[in-house]
Amino acid sequence: MQTFPITQVNALRTAAAGACGEPVDAPLGWSVSRLDPMEMLSVFSSIWLRPGLVLRAYQLQYLGNGRGVVWALPITAAFPEPEPE
Repeated sequence: MQTFPITQVNALRTAAAGACGEPVDAPLGWSVSRLDPMEMLSVFSSIWLRPGLVLRAYQLQYLGNGRGVVWALPITAAFPEPEPE
């Protein structure tokens, strides 16, 4: 089993938070994320995408909580706003 020093883990967490940018208010329900998941690739050097792909994300905001879904898609693929519920 491989272990990592907590200082290294915390440094990666800090870098990931910085790559995301400042939190933004999201509309209620599902929406296209206003944050760019591609920014995370600059933090985690072991994560990469095949040429021609891009990361896109949807986010859900509901009652003060949220979650997100990230997809790897062809660069030319449409990424529409989700349909209202």
